[in-house]
Amino acid sequence: MAYADKTSVEGVLGRTLTTAEVSALPALLSAIDEYINSQTGRSFDVAENEETRYYDVERSMVLDVDPFIMDDDHPLVVEYVDADEEVVSTVDSSDYEARPRNKAEKAYLQRRSTPWGTGCVSQVTNIAITAYFGGDGVPADIAYAAAWLAAQAVGSTDSLSLKSESIEGYSRTFADATKENSIIQHTFDKYYEVLI
Repeated sequence: MAYADKTSVEGVLGRTLTTAEVSALPALLSAIDEYINSQTGRSFDVAENEETRYYDVERSMVLDVDPFIMDDDHPLVVEYVDADEEVVSTVDSSDYEARPRNKAEKAYLQRRSTPWGTGCVSQVTNIAITAYFGGDGVPADIAYAAAWLAAQAVGSTDSLSLKSESIEGYSRTFADATKENSIIQHTFDKYYEVLI
């Protein structure tokens, strides 16, 4: 599902889309979703299917993972695997905590006492995380950003296209508000996580 839709794009644009624009909209929205994902370093797709992803074993207390949903309907399984992705051992859920605590969407696993990989047999090469990767829905600010970007691509018919005016020797130039929006960039920056 795209982060924006026809209704939200028309709301930002301030007019109804033409038939040609409606035809091109699915491809445009798909490209915008990919752009947002690349700008934020993550996806906002709803977690619908269980999936297994693999992470390097590093001797630290925190294991950064792709965002996933964890609640009663979305379980989490953590296992140590060998080079052939065969399970060597399952990590007991009392040995770690999925965090942040106050959200269903988790971003890292915190060990309670010893670092990840401590005491593992030599053939362990990765940690396998089986979870529902993705989010619990598209946040409102991301949905707006997607609609705003689509409206900019389609073209606005409002008065923001005025760039300058000159009257009898007096002139002034306006910023082009349709080309850059710092609020949109701030939204992307808010979701971008730097992994150290």
